[in-house]
Amino acid sequence: MSREPASDRVSLEPISRDIAAIALREVFEAMSPASRYLRFHSPVPRLTSSLERALSDVDGSRHRAWRAVVGERTVGISRLVTGRSGEMELAVEVADDFHGRGIGKKLSLAALREAHDAGVSFVQVIVHPENRSGLNLFRNLGARLSFRDGTFEGVIPVGIDHWQAA
Repeated sequence: MSREPASDRVSLEPISRDIAAIALREVFEAMSPASRYLRFHSPVPRLTSSLERALSDVDGSRHRAWRAVVGERTVGISRLVTGRSGEMELAVEVADDFHGRGIGKKLSLAALREAHDAGVSFVQVIVHPENRSGLNLFRNLGARLSFRDGTFEGVIPVGIDHWQAA
């Protein structure tokens, strides 16, 4: 069975606080233990209440998030979280059965557009060294990464050229 590209039928929408936990649970449940490990950098067998609160605390300012929807199903999430010193960090998670279909890129581009509109010149990313898909995605978006303390860390320059080429 071949996978049809989902990127043509996926819609992106901002996540509001009232649907954040529902969207998060839907994507989390569709991630394998291996995918959760690569995304969260440690084994996460279940979504604890504290992790759910932290990841669904979307306020549209300090914590912004988008979801990729196919039909009625949330299949991916990207988020920008602003740190204490004003830096923004980008994170992406995609349901396993939608890997390799361009959804992570679409979600990342939505976040980069938002960062651009906010006047940010770069976003930070932290990627597990075994997360080849994440490393490829962020490098293709222009990330400059270096290996530090067991992870790849770096920045993606924010610019309009990201979505002009997409």
